[in-house]
Amino acid sequence: MTPIEIGAVLFSIVGVWLTVKTHILCWFINIIACALYAILFFQERLYADMGLQVAYIVMNCYGWYIWLYGGKDKGKRPIGRVSISEFAISSVLGIIFALFLGFVLQRFTNAAMPFADSLLTGLSLVANWLLARKYCENWLVWLCADTLYVGLFSYRSLWLTAALYAVFIVLAWRGYVEWSRNITTSSSTEPTLSVH
Repeated sequence: MTPIEIGAVLFSIVGVWLTVKTHILCWFINIIACALYAILFFQERLYADMGLQVAYIVMNCYGWYIWLYGGKDKGKRPIGRVSISEFAISSVLGIIFALFLGFVLQRFTNAAMPFADSLLTGLSLVANWLLARKYCENWLVWLCADTLYVGLFSYRSLWLTAALYAVFIVLAWRGYVEWSRNITTSSSTEPTLSVH
């Protein structure tokens, strides 16, 4: 356990809790957490997860903007449901990216677990995209990713981070329940993905 890991865990818990509450400050806090985790994962040779933190920082800036100005008449974006087509496209792109990244990491780096790391990276990118778009289903994808991350970080003896992801599982479920209660029906006529 290092000061960087402790700081990353604390900022992450606060950031996800604020996200569950749809508080706009979540984006700033999550950017700090991502920067700390990028350093930690570099030290642990989890390069896909390190790169993921950089991607998160970019996506957090995008999400911050979308939440503030992505709604009707450039107003705040309401919580919505993802369309089946957007979910399918996001999922396929996430899988393709994970396979490509796994191959690159296995072939060209000393990555500790290239394909497991890459799979979770792809899954997390899909979840973060859905979060940035303020779709309720982001929490279901996070539930899957967080559960798998507990195993990865336990295997790497990052016990505090594994415990953090166990907390994230609880927060993701709470996020899904709270966001489902506060959902605004999309004006789109395309079918949406709904899990109840």
